[in-house]
Amino acid sequence: MIQTGGEILFRSLNENGINMVTGVPGGPLVPFINAIRTHHEQSHNFRNIVSTHETLATLTASTFGRFNRWPGVAYVSRKGGADNATLGITQAQMHGDPLIVIVGQKPPNLRGPFDIQATDIQADFAHRVKRVIKLTEAGEIPEMINLAIRESINGRPGVVLVEAPAHVLATDISGPIPIPTVSARNVLEPETAQVRAFLNALRQSRKPLVIVGHIALFESAQEEIKRFVNAIGAMVLLPFRQENLYPWHDVAFGGSFQPRLSIEPAMDEMIQTCDSLFILGDAFNDVTTGKYTLFRDLKTIVHCYPQASLAKTIYPQKIDLTTNLRPLLEQVNQEIAHAPQLVDETWRAKRKEWHAERLQFMEGPHWPTTETLDMPAIWRYLATFPQATYIRGAGNYDNAHIRYLRTENSFGTFSGDMGYALGAVLGLSLTEPYQKGEKIAVALAGDGEAGMFLLPALLTARQYNLPAKFFVFNDGQYTEIAKEIGHSFGMELSGADLLGIGQAKVPYIERVSRMSQVKPAIQSAYQTQHAPYVIEFNLVADRKR
Repeated sequence: MIQTGGEILFRSLNENGINMVTGVPGGPLVPFINAIRTHHEQSHNFRNIVSTHETLATLTASTFGRFNRWPGVAYVSRKGGADNATLGITQAQMHGDPLIVIVGQKPPNLRGPFDIQATDIQADFAHRVKRVIKLTEAGEIPEMINLAIRESINGRPGVVLVEAPAHVLATDISGPIPIPTVSARNVLEPETAQVRAFLNALRQSRKPLVIVGHIALFESAQEEIKRFVNAIGAMVLLPFRQENLYPWHDVAFGGSFQPRLSIEPAMDEMIQTCDSLFILGDAFNDVTTGKYTLFRDLKTIVHCYPQASLAKTIYPQKIDLTTNLRPLLEQVNQEIAHAPQLVDETWRAKRKEWHAERLQFMEGPHWPTTETLDMPAIWRYLATFPQATYIRGAGNYDNAHIRYLRTENSFGTFSGDMGYALGAVLGLSLTEPYQKGEKIAVALAGDGEAGMFLLPALLTARQYNLPAKFFVFNDGQYTEIAKEIGHSFGMELSGADLLGIGQAKVPYIERVSRMSQVKPAIQSAYQTQHAPYVIEFNLVADRKR
């Protein structure tokens, strides 16, 4: 039996449980694409989602990987493709999403000294990802892909780039080629000393504050966290735009945390009065510490994360537990079940008070009687659909969601990179619950990012009948920046006819300009299965009034 390197690459992915890839094809990857085609003709259990932009491909694959808890795979070609994929690669690494990006390269003997199509993957990307792997021989592909999968999912999940030169993928190999497989993620079981250190810190705590991070979702540790939080009487803060990590209605939930956007009513008081901090599954960095200014006077700081952290010189009291979160909390919860935690009664009373304040803060106005589009009312209505998951980009509308989108089925980009939601919603809509219609994937985007990526996202969604919903809030400018500087000069957008653009690409699209249109449009979008749906909320007219 003779196989090409491309066929071996396909088998190495497929036999390791990867049944979907997405990307933009290019010359160096032809043997790999041919292998996918051959398999597709024999069986339809593998999907190749051809994208129209490398950024969308990497955002799609990384979100698919996050919710499947297994690497998503994207493919790009040459320097141009790798450069275009940078935004998605950076987002995935920042979010801790398991992602493998295969970069097709020209053979070394065809590269000139000023070859603009070749790229030095190691030099360009090593500082942005977990690892760069270069394929040098077709026979080593199975071992290298095995390594890429393990590196992507173990410890803190992240991005692995696989450099695949054209001559390696085109090489013929005869004889059987065994494919080593990875069956599961390695679990870092906590050592006895780590559990003891955690419990000792807990015994000194009377007013505990907990920050929950993205590892909680990847390890399915939310229930263990909730048990722990309520057993010790803690308050919980979540990273900005990551509200899907803890139920908002729980008495312990204090809100979304980002120091420069601390709009929650009691958050400052929580931070100032707590006597201990437990960071569970989030990085210990400038965001969680307010640029290393918060929590410095606390005697007790415990950081649980599958990757060593920095800032030990600034926070010498910090206890680092480099282990997986779920098995650690399982042991801790067993211990504290037999020895109830002592909690300061004032703090316990404050929890209820803060919770009541937050509910009142989030209440917002009732459904308006006028026809002017009311953003808080729209957010609150969106939150009444428990089957919907909302992915937010970095539009000007986003700050409003923190207060009024009362659902834990919501998340967004850490960094504020525009366009994130439009690629991520494609990946989410490819996962099983959304393909079956049990859940609904919805992108919330501003007109700025819609201008960048809505058209290519719609092309992909329409081609593959992905049930992704796109809700675009079009106000014709970068509103939040205009508010900051006090004028709109230089902030205006074209006010593009998104309805006209979308109608050419998808059958289901409508423009909403009045409040009486809001509920019917959203209901229609959610009732439409196995097809993309676009709603443009036209805020331009309201802004000009």
